[in-house]
Amino acid sequence: MAAELIAFACLSQQMSDLVISLVYIIYMTGMGMNIGTIMTNALASLKPDFSAQGNAFLNTIQHLPAPLGLL
Repeated sequence: MAAELIAFACLSQQMSDLVISLVYIIYMTGMGMNIGTIMTNALASLKPDFSAQGNAFLNTIQHLPAPLGLL
């Protein structure tokens, strides 16, 4: 994912639309593979009584930036 971000930051002016799309697909694949692990580790650190609240919080945090155009 870091390589994709560097490619976007440094080379985006010289990239064609197809290359930008491919770099973005690779980046989002990395995001998809990481988000499940991150959520699982975060929820595992909570007491069982708070797992429902933790899951709701993480889902809210995940969906809240989308309408603002931050994702």
